[in-house]
Amino acid sequence: TYRGLGYTTLDVSLSRKFAISENRSLILKLEAFNALNTVNLFLPNADMSLSTFGKSTQAFEPRTMQASVKFLF
Repeated sequence: TYRGLGYTTLDVSLSRKFAISENRSLILKLEAFNALNTVNLFLPNADMSLSTFGKSTQAFEPRTMQASVKFLF
């Protein structure tokens, strides 16, 4: 069996609530997954018959960001 490199990620979420009136409000939310955009590789190839033996040929997802708006009434 092979051991790959460590897996490191940082997920961040920011939100803010704005009051529009007494019973209405707006919530803004921003999220970032793998915020530092760290390259996380899959385990190395263990098939000795391939030319990529011992090499990692795939990576996990890069930085992903999303935004949302919620209106409460």
